[in-house]
Order: sequence, then C-alpha cells, then structure tokens
Amino acid sequence: MVLLLIAIAGVHGWNNGSLVLSMMKAGLGGKENVLWFFIAVGAVLGIVVEGWKMDYKVFLGSPLEISGFLYPLIVTFCLILIGSVLSIPVSYSHVLVMSLIGGAAKQGVFPSSLEIGLLAFGWLLGPFISSAICRVSYLLASKAFSTLDLFSLDAINRLSLYIISFLMSYSLAANNIGVLASLMPDTGRPLSQIILAISWTIGLTTLGSRIREVIGERIVRYSPQYGLSASFGSSLTMWMFLNLSIPTSITHYLLVSILTMSLSSWHIVGWKTMRTVILGWIATSFTALIVSYWLT
Repeated sequence: MVLLLIAIAGVHGWNNGSLVLSMMKAGLGGKENVLWFFIAVGAVLGIVVEGWKMDYKVFLGSPLEISGFLYPLIVTFCLILIGSVLSIPVSYSHVLVMSLIGGAAKQGVFPSSLEIGLLAFGWLLGPFISSAICRVSYLLASKAFSTLDLFSLDAINRLSLYIISFLMSYSLAANNIGVLASLMPDTGRPLSQIILAISWTIGLTTLGSRIREVIGERIVRYSPQYGLSASFGSSLTMWMFLNLSIPTSITHYLLVSILTMSLSSWHIVGWKTMRTVILGWIATSFTALIVSYWLT
C-alpha cells in the first residue's frame, strides 16, 4: 500500500507537476534547474507544513480500513498513468476523490451533504474564483509596473517566476499529496511525507517533458504576465480550499484562468486539444467512481 501511494505521488508529479513547470517556463526564460529547485522545495515544505490539513476522512465523513482503499488507489494510479503516457493533463483530485468515494460507497459509507456541497463548490466554482484572482492580480500588476523600463520589468518577471513557482508547488503538494499522506501510516511522519514529495519531484523532473507543452503550446499561447497571474490565482485558490480540507484541481484552475484571460483572442486557443482535455476529465472521473465501486 505504501509503495502504491509513493507511485501515485510520482505519476502526479509527472502529470500535474509538469503543468506547473510549463506555466513557469513559457515565455519567461527561467532557468530550468533553478525552477526545479524552487518547485521541489515548495513541494516538500507544502506537504510537511500544511499537508496535514488534508484528510480523506473529512470528505468521506468517516474513517475506513486503509486496506479497503487498495483497488481505488490502483484505479487512481492507472488512470493518471494513462493520461501521462498520452500527454493529457488529468484532474488528479477528481480521479482520487471519485475512486475513494466509489470504494467507500461499496462499504456503505457516503459523504455528507455538506461535504458534497463543498466538493462541488471547489470543483465547479473554484476555477472561476481562480480566474477572478488572476484578472485582478494582472490588472494591479499592470498598473503598478506600467512606468518601469524593460530591464526592470524583466527582472521583476524573473523574480516573480521563482516566487510563484514555489507557491504553486507548495499549494499543489499540500492540497493534493496531502490526501495521500493521510493514507500513510501516522508513525512514519514526517519522513513519509518527505518521501511522497521526493517521488512527486522525481516524476516531474524525469518524465514530464511532453505534458509541459500542453498549456503553453497546444492549448493557448499567453504572455508572461498572463501566465504569472494565472499561476498566482490558481495557487491561492488551491491554498484556500486546502484550509477547508477540499481536494481541488490545479489543471482546472490553470486552464480556466488562462482561457478567461484570452477571451478577446479566442482564435489563439487550441480548441481540439482543449476538447480532448475536458472529455478526459469527465471520462476519468466517472471511470474512477464506477470501476472502484465495482472492484472493491
């Protein structure tokens, strides 16, 4: 079970973590090794410092025997692995939560109406909260830095790049990998949390090169300022839901934020790829729920 959780953290880094790096690299010229450093440090600190806020018992409404989650976790691993091999960003939080709910339902445990409402709020309205933060931060930054020369603006962009890289991986690891950590043995903390963060980073740095192109090359091209604003809005929104113990999706937040910032230039959006990603979200979520229920 522990090895399976570590493997899931690795494919999460491969799939979702690579999107973090793609957002940071596109058009900003950041050094990849430096970005990896800030992302890795953010992931470790996020899961150790605030990962404890995520607990599967919160959204399921009741503790269960960990052994009962074997098949849901296998389903989660397989679906994210398939998405990663096909270079399709998968909504990890949707797949994991739906898998766990499917497995729990087979054992007669169901989320409360409050938790279902909070999950719906985070999954359906969260992307638009992220988009609003993205737009406000973009407008404020544009106004604040409008009088700067190009050299100073470039320096601020690069500094912001590294800071926001840290913030994104911090929020992502605390929110998403924190759920996995709650399934790890309590006696092994914080070492088990660090191991999950390391596995996540290895997945990001070794396997994710093709997925890194999805947002910046195949879905929509955006300016450095758009990318930084979308990344900031996404990381802040994920952190907000972290404090409600609601697993949320960085892929939803990033893509919706970028698309809403591109409303005036919809011709630059790669709608074919976008359609594939959205259909993938829907298919993997329902597949996770049904297959986990059937296998458990």
